[in-house]
Parts: sequence; C-alpha cells; structure tokens
Amino acid sequence: MMRIFVTGLPGSGKTRLIQAASDLPVTWLEASQPQLPDRVKETDRVWCVVDARALPPTAASEAEQWLVRDLAVADAVVMSFADQADLIRQGQWQAWLKQQGAETCPRYWWLTQAGLTQTGLELARLQGWLKSTPSSAMEAARREWQAWRQSLAEDWQVLDWRLPELTGKTTPKPMLDGLLAGLYAAQCNLGMGLLRVRGEIMTFEYDNRVTLEGHYQGVTPYAAEPGTETDWIRLEGTGLDTDWLKALVNGSVV
Repeated sequence: MMRIFVTGLPGSGKTRLIQAASDLPVTWLEASQPQLPDRVKETDRVWCVVDARALPPTAASEAEQWLVRDLAVADAVVMSFADQADLIRQGQWQAWLKQQGAETCPRYWWLTQAGLTQTGLELARLQGWLKSTPSSAMEAARREWQAWRQSLAEDWQVLDWRLPELTGKTTPKPMLDGLLAGLYAAQCNLGMGLLRVRGEIMTFEYDNRVTLEGHYQGVTPYAAEPGTETDWIRLEGTGLDTDWLKALVNGSVV
C-alpha cells in the first residue's frame, strides 16, 4: 500500500487531514515532529499541509525555513482552513508559494470547517494525486530533507508543565491576556522559535476552562470541552528560553 508522509508546520492541520481522508487506500505517516516517523522510500508521497488562515512566515524565521524545506520535496499542497482565509490572505499565499517555486505543485484549498469526515473534502481530487510519480531528482532532495529534519530534532525543545506543580498553587488562574501577550512577544520580539502551543487552563477572566491552540503566528483560546480538569501548557520549538517562559507563566498567575 502506498505511504503518504503528511508534513507541514506544527498546528497546520495534518491530523485533521488524515482523519478526513481516512478512506483513501494509503498508509498515513504524520510528520508532526521534526524527526520523520520513518525513512522516506522512492514510492512514498509527501503532502504538505499549510494553514491558509495565517500570514506566510516572515523571512529567515524558523517557520519559514521549515515550510520552505517541506515544500521543496512535496508532491502536493493542502491549504487547510481555506474557508477562514479571505481573498486577500489567499492572494498573499499564492504570491508566497510562487516566490518559493511551488506554484506548479498540485494544490487543494480545503474548506476544513465543513467537518472532520469526508464532508467538505473532495476525495476524488486527492485520489488523483496518488497517480503522480516523483522525479528521480527528488530522491536526493528527500534524503537531504530527512537529514535536515533529524538535525532539527536534535535541537527541538518540549516544555510540558502542569500549572499546579510549576506555580506551587493548587488552583492557579493565569490572566489570559497577559499570558497570550507574553507568548506573542516570545515569538515575534524575542527571537524564540516557538512553533507550537497547546494547553488547558482555568483563567482569571473566565469561569469556564480554556483550551489554548497556537502555532508560529500566535495563540488562540477556545472554550474547553466539559469534563476535563488538568491545568497544563505545552510549548514546543527551538531556541526557547526556559527560565523566561517559566517566569511568564508564573507572573501571569494571580
């Protein structure tokens, strides 16, 4: 059975795509971490998922390097959350992809919010992608890509904190606005390669629990699913200042 490596920046929608396209007769390999889940074979395909809601990554950033390298070896591109990207944002991505030399790569603008199943996903279009054959020149590029991913994995940091243990408080309640502002500063002003943020917390501002979901361009809070009680936050990336981030979380708690 054909294998498909689903790659792209953290938080771009890779898991969502695999769930939605589960009926395709393929073996899915999600490249959710820098290190690939297996060695890439000649017969494998690489599909790159790009979050269309976000702005293209800034020049020379960790996010740009990651995405440019993924696109260089991709057989196809899925633009996720396309229903939440206006025409201006879509145009920005079209221009950016052309600049990276990826304008000829098959591309699918996926209306992601239509559902997590086949609803809103044209499986026939994706089925056609399975017939493509990577060029022989792509083999060397993918070997180099695999080596680069391995080197990035060696510098990858995961900060996984339970808030009661981190703060020393039984029921810590961070001020959400302050926490989000600090994480944004870490990404945009302090040069940290903070590429993935997840968490679930009680906050000073709200009575209900809040889920945090973020990628290279910011963090969005959502109402948490009922029935969960653990307060935690998980930060992933490179060049993370652990002491500064700990101080941020502790300083946001009231």
